[in-house]
Amino acid sequence: MTEEEMNLVAVDRWIGLFNSDSHRMIDECYADDFRVRYIGVGEITDKELYHAVEHQSQAAMPDITARVVRVVAAGDTVVVEGVMSGTDQESNEQVRVEFCSWLTFENGLITLEHSYFDAQSGPGMSDLITAALELLGRSDIN
Repeated sequence: MTEEEMNLVAVDRWIGLFNSDSHRMIDECYADDFRVRYIGVGEITDKELYHAVEHQSQAAMPDITARVVRVVAAGDTVVVEGVMSGTDQESNEQVRVEFCSWLTFENGLITLEHSYFDAQSGPGMSDLITAALELLGRSDIN
């Protein structure tokens, strides 16, 4: 299996775990030394903080799911274009957010993620992430 093929399998696992158990996704898909950068929001480099953000995000939108629209793999990098959707618990409105994630892999684990979200597609993921960080008293991400 080529490096690109292995990374595509890892992306399938990443999305599958996001949809079924996002905490397992963090533990099993990210390297211990990782960086997630939400463009326009900040960076997370600590799994404990990532778990806390994900916990708050799941509370705000427990039925959130993601689906892949397109992937491109080259060497250690996979670019994923997709759509997340779910129900905002506060407004009971359906939310649909298009995203693009640039993932860098090492030994089958994500070491770097740059994610971009469509701010025009309703209540954005950046708002959700920012709100989660504020609830946790952590507006100090990098």
